Amino acid sequence: MTNKLKRKKKSKSKSSSWGSAIKSFLKEFFLNDVNGCYMEYDENLTKEGKRKKTLIWAVIFITAGLYLISLPFGRRRLYAEYPFLTLIIEITAIAILILGILKLKHTSHHS
Repeated sequence: MTNKLKRKKKSKSKSSSWGSAIKSFLKEFFLNDVNGCYMEYDENLTKEGKRKKTLIWAVIFITAGLYLISLPFGRRRLYAEYPFLTLIIEITAIAILILGILKLKHTSHHS
């Protein structure tokens, strides 16, 4: 009977549901400091839950990259006046898009 109690105490409930992954993602997104303090809130996620959270991050990066790439096409006149600004935005957009694709590729290899 004591062995059963010991096993129950050692095992923590780990979750791999989408709800747990979204909760961990939201904690990471809203509770992390902009000044460099970055914490991962994976304390109760299984490998599958971590994979789902990485998938959420990948989709957000890809969406943000595509949005930034499309910005100069919507406001041509503004960006024609500031070509250096356009270059910086496009380079940033491409970097964010590549990061999202790499995260997506990373999650597909570990599934």
